[in-house]
Amino acid sequence: MARKADWSGALGEKWARRASVMERMLAPFGMAAMDALGDIEGRVALDLGCGGGASTFTLAGRGATAFGVDVSPDLIALAAERRARAKGPGRRVGFRCADAATAVFAAPVGALFSQFGAMFFDEPLPAYAHLRRAMAPGAPLAIACWRTVRENEWATAPLDAAKALLPPTPPPDPRAPGPFAWAKPEESFAPMLEAAGWRRVAWAPADAVVEFGAGMGGDKVEAATRFAMEIGPMASRLRDVSEGVRRKVESAVHAAMAKRAACDGRPQATAAAWIVTARA
Repeated sequence: MARKADWSGALGEKWARRASVMERMLAPFGMAAMDALGDIEGRVALDLGCGGGASTFTLAGRGATAFGVDVSPDLIALAAERRARAKGPGRRVGFRCADAATAVFAAPVGALFSQFGAMFFDEPLPAYAHLRRAMAPGAPLAIACWRTVRENEWATAPLDAAKALLPPTPPPDPRAPGPFAWAKPEESFAPMLEAAGWRRVAWAPADAVVEFGAGMGGDKVEAATRFAMEIGPMASRLRDVSEGVRRKVESAVHAAMAKRAACDGRPQATAAAWIVTARA
């Protein structure tokens, strides 16, 4: 499971290289979470785990003064480069490489948003209590987070294709930080947010069909295979395997992606998230 140290190191560097691909994949859920925020014009909006900043610019486009916080120096560097080229609403954007669990914010925050960046705190309760204290009274929270891994084919399809080639792994600790840490609301974020002082905690499902590796260029099956090998649960499973095993896994994943591309040439999969809302 990914932790803060991973994002501030190699994992953050890898995501920075594939930022546009991930942003395209995650955007439908991020837009649903932004819609759940309601009217944010004139507010100060915090983009928690902002990555390369695409969602931060979208918050600014909705009338907010938006600032993104992320622990990855590589992702914040990418966001800053984008800001340097931005015009119009993009100038109402700022970025900061910091841990939001302890960062001090200059003014009360008028809206808290996160597109799959909220599930990685080592100690979520004190982190969200700290964020709650930074909010203006009644300010909205809206977070997109993954549902269970089995509801997300983009994560499971590559693993299923290569399961005979990889050693079994013990089930993950459901309390550990990671992309699927908020999969079960009643056992994860709901009681934690309420204990941290957030009110009216609620959640609703959001579903989409996504294309593996969309935007990576070249042959779509090859792009989908590269994406599956580099991003998500498969990438973590390949960290300690030999080059021979890696090649066999790549071949198996390529075959699986080719089958998924049989209809229209685009390897696709289901993606399932929660849109979490609350009030400060």
